[in-house]
Amino acid sequence: MAASAVVTCNGNSPCQGRSGPAQGYELSLNRTKELVHEEVEHHPPLEIPAELRAIERAILQGIEVLEGMLR
Repeated sequence: MAASAVVTCNGNSPCQGRSGPAQGYELSLNRTKELVHEEVEHHPPLEIPAELRAIERAILQGIEVLEGMLR
């Protein structure tokens, strides 16, 4: 006698309406593959405004140079 497994299908399960050996099994790749998340390094929050100020200074210097060329 073959062993049988009891599988409960919910409303979103693709096992509804199927017959045969795959009935009741979720075999989609998105549900069975292992998710690997890469670690991301972020700048410390206090460094971000300092970097923005440095960028802003460079932009203002460029505007001054441009204004000097237009005079």
